[in-house]
Amino acid sequence: MDEIGDLIKTIEELRERLEKLFESRGAVDQEVMAASQILDAVVNEYYRILKHKAEEKGG
Repeated sequence: MDEIGDLIKTIEELRERLEKLFESRGAVDQEVMAASQILDAVVNEYYRILKHKAEEKGG
């Protein structure tokens, strides 16, 4: 699988984990907050790569 495909898979796995943690612990639990931050970082990396690839194609 390519880099973007790997990131999409990771994002989905992290999103599912975050949902389960949120349901069982609530929004203010430290583990939920940490999982949310990890998911945010991976999503940001995904968009950074997409932007970079778009810039390579366009410019």
